[in-house]
Amino acid sequence: YLGLMVSGGTTATFNNLRYSLVSKPTLEGLTAEGAELDSAFSADDPTYWATVPYSTEKIGLTAAFDSERYEVTVGNASYKAGDKRELALNVGQTSVAVTVKDPASGISAVYTLHIVREPDPATLYKEQTRPKFHFTPYTYQMNDPNGLCFYNGQYHAFFQYNPYAPQWDTMHWGHAVSDDLLHWTQVETALWPDQPYEDEGGCFSGSAVEKDGVLHLFYTAVSHKMGQTQALATTKDCRHFEKHPQNPIIPRGPYCTAEGHNPDFRDPKVIEAFGRYYMVVGTCRESEGQVLLYTSEDL
Repeated sequence: YLGLMVSGGTTATFNNLRYSLVSKPTLEGLTAEGAELDSAFSADDPTYWATVPYSTEKIGLTAAFDSERYEVTVGNASYKAGDKRELALNVGQTSVAVTVKDPASGISAVYTLHIVREPDPATLYKEQTRPKFHFTPYTYQMNDPNGLCFYNGQYHAFFQYNPYAPQWDTMHWGHAVSDDLLHWTQVETALWPDQPYEDEGGCFSGSAVEKDGVLHLFYTAVSHKMGQTQALATTKDCRHFEKHPQNPIIPRGPYCTAEGHNPDFRDPKVIEAFGRYYMVVGTCRESEGQVLLYTSEDL
């Protein structure tokens, strides 16, 4: 892109401008021996995640690229096309940047690989500082509980969860089950941000309600384009969750901008009462908190 800027209403004439078109340098492939990446490599996708067991102490990273045009570094060290670079893994998250540079133009592109190594199962939940009464996930960050319910013979507690680092980030829905509300077991993550309407903040808080044997999870999806919208996922076994094809089911709040962006429109709580379903959603107008009420006959 070529940008020219003047200020203060000044009129300017630029003469003898010269420019050349350049393309962004890209990798042709990226693999991690010993780890399964969360998605197939794409030259346009700059970020990849993988989770490995505690027994995996290192991985082998291999990058493919046009070595006649580009230079590549892994971390701070130069890299030769086709070589396998061994990376030692810490318990928790290890991140490495693969930078591909076009020396002719000086333009660079960065691909980032995040590897999460699980903790030692022999000491998991035996740590001195681990809470013994309150539920905590195996590792990393959790916050709001979501959708506490009894379904298919078990109690279910969903929760806001970042499975990749001990800090708040793009939100997932963690999932734990219990037979007595006292002893909890973490199971597979229920919701993770994999849709365009969740591409910024992820899957925010919500609630759960059963209808005709199907558990419905209502949550706030957060995207760059639409901001905060309300979405729905369903399950019949509490292990496989399907997001509704018409998501977001409530794409616009009352204070949606002209561009279709919803600020502060989140955390749907749904109940059944008097033969109808009711949803309350939090919002804000001019720094004043408000609660919105929606009704439905069919969820």
